[in-house]
Amino acid sequence: MFPSPFYWVALSFTAAAQAIEKAKPDVLTFVIALVWFHSLIGRFFVDAWHRSRTYYEATDQQAFVVYGAKVRSLRLRDLYTTRLSLARRGRGTISFGAPGFGPSSPGQVPNVIVFDSIENAGSVYELIRPHVPDQ
Repeated sequence: MFPSPFYWVALSFTAAAQAIEKAKPDVLTFVIALVWFHSLIGRFFVDAWHRSRTYYEATDQQAFVVYGAKVRSLRLRDLYTTRLSLARRGRGTISFGAPGFGPSSPGQVPNVIVFDSIENAGSVYELIRPHVPDQ
């Protein structure tokens, strides 16, 4: 299977070569170049921008994720699952799930909150864990 970014690179080089032959680039060449840039490099900038606007908070009763003007929260006593995934240097992801974990019908927002790639994830998890009912 051929990875998608390499497909876009090959397609953009082909389109660029054809544009050079014609001596004038067309709109399709520009669109392909934008998609290529985003798939190889731009997505990291978009991810960093998204993370810079996301804040996580946990109290002894609730977990919150704040993104811009949107706030999602779950009561810790209603959770039936919490998961910790550790990465390098203490970073990790904590997932909180409530009854109805995952989408139960198309278009429904899952009853889940994720603290994505936070620092000191293990210690945050240990602070929250006593307030979550036994699984």
